[in-house]
Amino acid sequence: MKLLSKHREEEDRERCLARDLRVEKGYVLTSPTGEQVEGTPGAAGLRDGRHTAGTILLILGAPDTVVDAIMGWEPGQSARTRRRYQHR
Repeated sequence: MKLLSKHREEEDRERCLARDLRVEKGYVLTSPTGEQVEGTPGAAGLRDGRHTAGTILLILGAPDTVVDAIMGWEPGQSARTRRRYQHR
């Protein structure tokens, strides 16, 4: 939680500096203008945790619609993503 709180504080500072240039798209890890960023410090740990959570949901047999909703995947369009998370 400390990592996410610190990240939120940094995002708030960037949001103030970017003002009208920032577009909110709902991403957790973003550039100063709100675009999705991959490979930022701490991002790998968050992605690893996300991947683990998705994998565990699938191993436990959670319905596809539930996994899609939790993971933010497009309903009915995510069979390939689910297979990747199942490590088959």
